[in-house]
Amino acid sequence: MVVCIIGPQWLELLQERARTGEKDYVRIELEETLKHNKLITPICILGAEVPRFSALPDTLKPIFDKWNVARMGYTNLPTPRYPHRAHQLGQRAGARRKRATLLRIQR
Repeated sequence: MVVCIIGPQWLELLQERARTGEKDYVRIELEETLKHNKLITPICILGAEVPRFSALPDTLKPIFDKWNVARMGYTNLPTPRYPHRAHQLGQRAGARRKRATLLRIQR
């Protein structure tokens, strides 16, 4: 699982790098993760809002489709409790992974 941390300027920076042609390693990593059908969990911090779907590049839209956001427990983490909340998220992701493995075995 890859956690996509979204700050208040995430979308603005993404768009700026696309306009200027500057290499965007975050975008590259996210696109590669999607190509390999890996799970990406988006998390907003510092009051960031969910990016507008229409403003996203087509290659990153799958991260924010309604099914993915609802199923992956999209959350907003304030900074003071971030380490604790991040730990909880990791535990939930581990539990989901175990359940998914069990479901595959049982089929």
